[in-house]
Amino acid sequence: MFRHVLIIVAIAIQSDITPSVTVAQDAPTVEPTKKNQPEVVKLESADQLVGSWKFVSVLRDGKQAPDDRLKGRVVITKEKLTLKSDDGDFEMSYELNKTKQPTQITVTITASPFGGEGVSTQGIVQLTNDNRLHLCYAEVGADAPASFDSPKGKTDRAIVFERIEK
Repeated sequence: MFRHVLIIVAIAIQSDITPSVTVAQDAPTVEPTKKNQPEVVKLESADQLVGSWKFVSVLRDGKQAPDDRLKGRVVITKEKLTLKSDDGDFEMSYELNKTKQPTQITVTITASPFGGEGVSTQGIVQLTNDNRLHLCYAEVGADAPASFDSPKGKTDRAIVFERIEK
């Protein structure tokens, strides 16, 4: 059974226009089950990451990046990540550490229109069975994050990509 929600918005026009929202529900809430949530795919080799990916979301300090910052795409080979954006191409080598859970990744800038070659950062990465790649990386010099999130007060960047081609 689908959850149906009826939202009625009533705006009282007063001298200082005060909006009022009333929410009515005509069906019981259906709790999410494991069945309808994506499952983590075991990352056995860099081959699983190969392909072109588009940005779905970028989160930092509890804030989502605006849509206009999600226009680039990432091309991943077995040896490198290339971010293709309006600012130019950023190339990074990467190494996976599959002995850690979640899988850890070290990313090193190899080419950038703004410099920074040789700078590395630590992160975590996972694939899910809905063709999504989750990457969360720390500021330079910090340890890899423990989760795929960046709540308020955290400078980690949590990124979700969706595969557009292998």
